Amino acid sequence: MIAYIRGKVAHLTETKVIVDVHDIGYQIFITARDASAMPPAGGEVLLHTFFNVKEDAMQLFGFLSKDDMEIFKLLLGVNGVGPKAALGILSVMSADDIRFAVLADDAKTISKAPGIGTKTARKLILELKDKVSLEDAFEKRLENQAGAPVPTVENDAVSEAVQALTALGYSSADALKAVRKKTAGTGGKKAQTKKNGQIDVRFQKVSGADGYQIVYAAGRKLTVKKAAKVSVSSASHSLKKLKKGRSYAVKVRAYRLDSAGNPVYGPYSKVKRISI
Repeated sequence: MIAYIRGKVAHLTETKVIVDVHDIGYQIFITARDASAMPPAGGEVLLHTFFNVKEDAMQLFGFLSKDDMEIFKLLLGVNGVGPKAALGILSVMSADDIRFAVLADDAKTISKAPGIGTKTARKLILELKDKVSLEDAFEKRLENQAGAPVPTVENDAVSEAVQALTALGYSSADALKAVRKKTAGTGGKKAQTKKNGQIDVRFQKVSGADGYQIVYAAGRKLTVKKAAKVSVSSASHSLKKLKKGRSYAVKVRAYRLDSAGNPVYGPYSKVKRISI
């Protein structure tokens, strides 16, 4: 089993790429979406791979996103959908789009993929309905959008997820209920002031992060050099000994530790303002 391949792009077309790994060229079939996101020849790429064995062929399929690969394997489990059709669907729809289309019985959108008719799209929805849950769809969307942690007041990714499902026909109550259940304790909540001079900051977790840096300062402007900083390992922290009656600006960024143990920071979240 080949889990992934990392190497340099030697040749690229809309349907496949040849990746050079120590002077051995691996031909890997890819989606059109991934082909458009590939680095130019000579650039390094990592592809999550699926090795497909048939009576007359052995083929490698690769994906820039591990999530896309997991959806690809789900699609292959649908009777009548082969690797070519599955790649065609993922060429015009992201993994998130496919999940929400299945949940919304949106055969029209799925049938826009090359080689997929309305009948096949409906069959795909029927067979995947019990394999794709509303909560899983929200969780994956949050993971895919979590490039930076979102502190305190409102989680933008949650709001977008609610809007996406209501647009697909779900009631606002059902959508909001699912979001709150999924984000309970991990973000998407308002900051709470337990007592004078203290603010509880909660934010969305970032997958793979080793820790988070919270930067805060009194007033509307947040100048990083003059701000107070605190590093934490969890997605919540209490800022204490603050001045009552003041407004504080807060932002957060995640970090990962390199091989030497030094933090490599991600982007800052949007600034949120909290009043005590």
